[in-house]
Amino acid sequence: MRRIPLGLVALIALTAVARATPVAVPPATSPPRPFAHPHAGLGGGLAIGTQRQDGVDGWVARLDYEGFPVLAPRGTFGGLFGFVPALQLWRAGEDWGVGVPVAIALGVRAPGIRAMALVGFEAMLVDVVADDTGFGLYAPLAGARVAVDVGGWYAGADARVERRWQIGAPDHTQWQASIVFGHTWETKPKAPMR
Repeated sequence: MRRIPLGLVALIALTAVARATPVAVPPATSPPRPFAHPHAGLGGGLAIGTQRQDGVDGWVARLDYEGFPVLAPRGTFGGLFGFVPALQLWRAGEDWGVGVPVAIALGVRAPGIRAMALVGFEAMLVDVVADDTGFGLYAPLAGARVAVDVGGWYAGADARVERRWQIGAPDHTQWQASIVFGHTWETKPKAPMR
């Protein structure tokens, strides 16, 4: 008769015991909740106004686009933060120019009104000043806007100052005051998944 080694018997016995022993399984957990974005808005508007440059009066027209990643819901008091890029055309006497101003907006929204401070730059500009054509990048701007806000439609005033530095034409400062009209479409925050 053949003998089975004692080590093999012990290995088989331990394997059988290990298979019969229950393993602790952690309780099922719910998936992590995704971040719920705040109330936000997208919109656009038109600004038409007057400007003064080197003692000469003129006009300015701007087509604004608005992107507010943070916008207090309509009818409540809260903050707003976003970006207001635009296309701009101006003329003062024989001088004129076009540009792409990009402003960061920070302010508040309350029932029926919104107010914001603006700081940014002219991403690109082309000006004809004193019969010289100039090209500039990142010319600084600052301003403020206050508007009546009803049902997402707004009307108000916008004031800005820009230092238009450039190559090829004289640098100059513009003071602008405009009336603004527009609409902001609001997005509601998505509730976290449960």
